[in-house]
Amino acid sequence: MNRCTGKLLDNHDRPLSLRGQRAAAALALALERRGNLPGAILCSTAVRARETLERVAGKVALPEARFERELYLATSRTLLERLEHNLPTGALVTLRFEASCWRNWADGSGELIELFGPRDRL
Repeated sequence: MNRCTGKLLDNHDRPLSLRGQRAAAALALALERRGNLPGAILCSTAVRARETLERVAGKVALPEARFERELYLATSRTLLERLEHNLPTGALVTLRFEASCWRNWADGSGELIELFGPRDRL
């Protein structure tokens, strides 16, 4: 619900919560400390995703983002397809799935563990 108007907001249009604001600050700090900033950014058009990106970009230098509505509520498969087409040459993505074999892999069951690009240090 919008605090000013009292109207219900679509989930896509919800602003960043206080918890989300703290998480964005922690993400900016982690990126700054690790020194491995992204070479490209794909971001959902959801308001809170954009607000998170704005807060992080206010603390660390980030490349210009490409905003895609399709990323909002995207399945794991869709996200993997977007990564496949947007990763730099030599990038490594570590994902974890709770499945005994690939046939049992379901959308939403994956977790991004690490993204390591050619500019990252070992």
